[in-house]
Amino acid sequence: MLDGRARPSLHQRFSFALCYPSPVPRPFLIDTDTASDDAVALIMALRAPDVRVVAITTVAGNVPVAQSTRNALYTVELCGANVPVYTGADKPLLRTYQNATWFHGRDGLGEHNYPAPSQSAASAHAVDAIIEAVEANPGIVIVTLAPLTNLALALAKKPEIAAKVGRCVVMGGAPCCEGNVTPAAEYNIWVDPEAARIVMRGGLPVELVGCGDVDCARSDDRNALERALHRRRNSERVDARHDRGRSPERGRR
Repeated sequence: MLDGRARPSLHQRFSFALCYPSPVPRPFLIDTDTASDDAVALIMALRAPDVRVVAITTVAGNVPVAQSTRNALYTVELCGANVPVYTGADKPLLRTYQNATWFHGRDGLGEHNYPAPSQSAASAHAVDAIIEAVEANPGIVIVTLAPLTNLALALAKKPEIAAKVGRCVVMGGAPCCEGNVTPAAEYNIWVDPEAARIVMRGGLPVELVGCGDVDCARSDDRNALERALHRRRNSERVDARHDRGRSPERGRR
């Protein structure tokens, strides 16, 4: 208090604005077979303020690739987004294609008769779109929600793109729980295991989100969360015992 007057605040004495750097949205490419679960993931990504989806590529998986493309286009429209959708492989690399319409419905979205999208897919093939997106966005995050056929074909066509990918998050596998197709196999890997082998050995920074992790993320059941954590802790203990028991000679092999 000076001369009966209140001391001016710091903001009054110094006229300035606090400037904080705004987060730069991370570029994402999402490869999908666009059934209902993938549609939810697309909506989350398209509406996330810190994510910039540069492209969506579709592949045969839960539903045939034409239906997958239609569903992806409908989801993009629903979000009011302006993201190109590229159609990709219509079958696995070597095996007979096995869809999951018995679970997701013939349209992949529970057969609710959603209207056809007004937009069409981009003219380029998904494999070329993946290569172009990676080269235009070094450090891009690739998220695969489907069989890995498109990504395997892209790596086969241009292996050097692997070094330009920042993260490759793969929804697939069943490393610490039962699979959802057989006791050992998860659908996305089971449909095209040859493609999965190419991707896992292709030099990408793969982060595998397995069947148990996805189920845990979908569930708000505390018991389900605890079971998933218990499985993971047991797996880590087994790995630790294995490492302690490994001789130096065996470790060098």
